[in-house]
Amino acid sequence: MSVLSSCGEESVQSASCGSYVIFDSPNTAAEASDLVIRGTLIDMSGDGETVQVNAVAKGDSSFVGGSILAKPADDCGPSSVEVAAGSEVVAFLIQSDSGEWRQLSPTQGVVSYDAEEYAALFDD
Repeated sequence: MSVLSSCGEESVQSASCGSYVIFDSPNTAAEASDLVIRGTLIDMSGDGETVQVNAVAKGDSSFVGGSILAKPADDCGPSSVEVAAGSEVVAFLIQSDSGEWRQLSPTQGVVSYDAEEYAALFDD
């Protein structure tokens, strides 16, 4: 796992509301996640991104066919990754103590699906 900093060569990246890790591969991001899904981005709002689940790489496969609200990694705002509604995405999620699904980080929570980069996670 590699980590960056907004201040230079430190080991933690700072967001405006906290620190988070930058994972160097989809596999390391998946290892840190409770749920990894592939699906279609249905909606984006201040509450998070809603994803229609088409496949599960890690976690409960009963989510397939349903949808999940992937809340921001923290309470500071939405994901910093730009993805258009209707796009195929991968979501790396962790479950909060209250049961909500939160994005792993602001930059590696809900990301555009790239078959070359993510197919191995989903046995494509």
